[in-house]
Amino acid sequence: MRFVDEVDQDDAHVPPRPAPETRRLSDLLGAATGPVVRDAPALRAVLRGGDDPVLYTAQRDADPRRPLPGPAGALYWRGDLVEYSGGVMADGEPVRSIGHWNPPEQLEVFQVVSGRVVLLMGDDATPATISLAEYGPGDTAVVPRGWFHLTGAPWGPATVFNIYTDRRGAGGTDVAGKYHARAPLPYLIAMSGDRPVAEPAAGAPAVPPVVLTGHLRPDGLALPDDLRRFLTGAGPAELADLRERLAGLSATDWPRAA
Repeated sequence: MRFVDEVDQDDAHVPPRPAPETRRLSDLLGAATGPVVRDAPALRAVLRGGDDPVLYTAQRDADPRRPLPGPAGALYWRGDLVEYSGGVMADGEPVRSIGHWNPPEQLEVFQVVSGRVVLLMGDDATPATISLAEYGPGDTAVVPRGWFHLTGAPWGPATVFNIYTDRRGAGGTDVAGKYHARAPLPYLIAMSGDRPVAEPAAGAPAVPPVVLTGHLRPDGLALPDDLRRFLTGAGPAELADLRERLAGLSATDWPRAA
């Protein structure tokens, strides 16, 4: 299986690791391309009070990317390590990621390293299908192709590692393309006591969504026990096999038929 001569020449060396990216409350509010928060005035009052809390810090390319062969040019498995400060914000949402839609061609898998998180994922069909579930240390979740997703950490600090396919070899986040190009899914995470619930936001369609509450991981799909170790230590055939098995999900109706 060929690799080096099918990817960019800069794969002959390991690129420098990007600086960590810190996302604050102001970044969440600044990415308002649509309904993204439960109570924007309550959150803006926090900023006016002189506080701009850190929501999370992301180390993009926490480990060297891994190239994959492909007829359309360079393709990589990449990995990010994201640390959430944790807690509940002034609008009743958990401390959370900004959230974004994955490109249709991207494959992505999450694994909780420490703490507990809640993942909200959904599509733009009518009715929408939404997944809302809690994940603890070692748990994994597969993001269906093209779906929106965001992560919340209401119970305290948490760390998540995710691997994803990308045609860019390295670099930080394309903030404009990732967070500002398309209105977010019009559903949010609210806390009912200690329990997260999915809540429609302004602009949500009248047709109620189908809500899935189990871990978003296809039955029978074997995933690595440790995504980070897999990214750094798997051989070319293993890397390609995982991509092919995840890509095969797009030929099914998963998870709508779950």
